[in-house]
Amino acid sequence: MRNFRRLKVLRTAPLAALFLLTSLPALATEDWSAAARALEKKIAGKLKPLKPGDSVVLSVRNSSSLAADEVERVRTAIEAELRAQGWRVTANSAWPEMQPEKQPEKQPEKQPEKQKDTQIRITLAENLNGFLWVAEITARESREVVMQAVPHGTSEERLASAPAFLLRSQKLLEQEVPILDFALDFSLDLAPSRAGRSDAPAGRPRLLVLEPDHLVLRVLEDGRWQAKQSAALGVAGTWPRDLRGRLRMSGTSFEIFLPGVLCQGTAADTLSARCSTNQQPWDFDLGDGGKLQATLAAGKNFFDSKTGTDGGRVRSIPPFFSVAAIKVNGESIWAFTGVDGRTWLDDPQTEGEPVASIDGWGSDIAALKTDCGSSWQILATRAGDGTERDAVQAFEIPQTQPQKQPVAVSQPLEFSGPVTALWPATPNGTAGAVIRNLQTGRYEAHTLSLSCSH
Repeated sequence: MRNFRRLKVLRTAPLAALFLLTSLPALATEDWSAAARALEKKIAGKLKPLKPGDSVVLSVRNSSSLAADEVERVRTAIEAELRAQGWRVTANSAWPEMQPEKQPEKQPEKQPEKQKDTQIRITLAENLNGFLWVAEITARESREVVMQAVPHGTSEERLASAPAFLLRSQKLLEQEVPILDFALDFSLDLAPSRAGRSDAPAGRPRLLVLEPDHLVLRVLEDGRWQAKQSAALGVAGTWPRDLRGRLRMSGTSFEIFLPGVLCQGTAADTLSARCSTNQQPWDFDLGDGGKLQATLAAGKNFFDSKTGTDGGRVRSIPPFFSVAAIKVNGESIWAFTGVDGRTWLDDPQTEGEPVASIDGWGSDIAALKTDCGSSWQILATRAGDGTERDAVQAFEIPQTQPQKQPVAVSQPLEFSGPVTALWPATPNGTAGAVIRNLQTGRYEAHTLSLSCSH
């Protein structure tokens, strides 16, 4: 979870709190027409000056578990109710930003200007009690908010589309020092022999933890990860505020990627690391999706727009926070989380327009290859900033869906603070997440896995 879309999150959070503190009439419905009609009546009550023939611009954003086809049915139902008022409705697929309110200033008299179209921005949110539709209405100089509670449906179609997989988390470690990344090593570690050398296999799993200035090797003893060795990275200078790092293992060898620094070493008999100042691009091994190289923008926490791919080919890709690769109908698809708060899907074999655009995801994603569903899932954080609790949810792109819009296949997995790192991990089918606990201020290392049934 990185610091983008801050205004949007802070604006909608009070609305959700208001929903919990007030009693809103709820509608039991098997379709969306009754709920759309109830919401439209509330909107119309705020737009009494509008007359038949006046224009409104409708934007709908989904922040719930509704699938893309259900969201489209909701939007169509709401639009139909607005048109029934005689208004001319223009659908806007983009999500216009709300400008901060300004105090009115005394201005000299001007000739009357043509009023801008009324904006109706609807967020489809969700909590344990059901759905919550929030409409933000901007007309002339006023801004109004209305809400409609909609219980979860019980129709067969709704039940069939409910998330089918269970996303699990196991906390391995928590500590005061920031954790940038970590790696589990299930190969046989080495224990001291009688001669004092580390040459006898002990069979205990090891955990390598990347910190800003050290790489720490921990061994599982009595159910706890005990620190056994530490290697100083010996990097001079000051790190950026939102420091990112990547630890990549290959057998007992490893590589560490830090901003402007590349470290290499081994974790065999003795933990050792050799680091040098180097603007070496970070390597992203995307599994069956190929490989990609990208360089962190100077002093920033995102990657720049010049990206290398397999074969030395260089592509121009907009700046991004993270990337994941999956297979859809046998073809590789790359997902990028952009610095503008949007996620887009890309065909690595072409340099055309994005295959699809996704709203509502956070800045960190990771791909999983499992035995569940289509065998390929993407874990995504939710949009927010570093002051809020975060969640990770699993998504799939249906093989038969030409629009390639993701569908949630798990419930959100809530954490005690923001996710500061999310990477695919070893063994395959798992991911590693780092959480900063907002209550304790400590950093937690979690492994995430997907179960095909509850």
